[in-house]
Amino acid sequence: MIWYDMTDADFVRKPGSVANVGRLWPDLVKVFLDMRIALSKKIDDLIPHLGGHPDNFRDFCYAQQGMLITSIVLEVGLQTKLMTLFTLTGFQCFYLKSLAFYDFHTKWKDVLSSASQKRPADTLIVGAVMCHLHVAQMFCMAGVPVWLFRAPYQIASDIKIASVVTTTNDFDGLVKDIFPNTACIMCSPPSPKGISGHANRFNLDRAFGL
Repeated sequence: MIWYDMTDADFVRKPGSVANVGRLWPDLVKVFLDMRIALSKKIDDLIPHLGGHPDNFRDFCYAQQGMLITSIVLEVGLQTKLMTLFTLTGFQCFYLKSLAFYDFHTKWKDVLSSASQKRPADTLIVGAVMCHLHVAQMFCMAGVPVWLFRAPYQIASDIKIASVVTTTNDFDGLVKDIFPNTACIMCSPPSPKGISGHANRFNLDRAFGL
């Protein structure tokens, strides 16, 4: 439901309103409220176990507060249809942020810090697109789908290219283009003999998956 697309039928106009205002359909609002309450309860139970400085869970508090405010507006606020749509998408954004923070602290934090061998990619999660090589490698080791963007000027001049490879269809529907003046390479730290081994594939301009 968190990916729900609001339709015209979901907007209930207030009878007699001259400003054409109204609210989201009450049954939908109740679903979103129940989702917020359930996730907030999980977060409230988790925060005492995080320990350390309050900054460690500042993002949690920010996202929770955003969920609370937007859900209250959806429940009681009279708005135009467009503003109702904005409020709903705001709630969805804060909910997904809260869920991402929760998943990170309950699952990925330990996995990312302890992954010594590459885990199979978890295709049930969205993954990440980034330009930070070391973070992308860490995600790759933990089984997080990740795409790395690197411009040619970001490639070290002393990098060792073991072999040129072509793109592979690791994920259905993923667009993988090799642009002019770029190349796909196999990159890893040099071995004692000065020959690169097999590691994460990436394109110099647009990555096609690690």
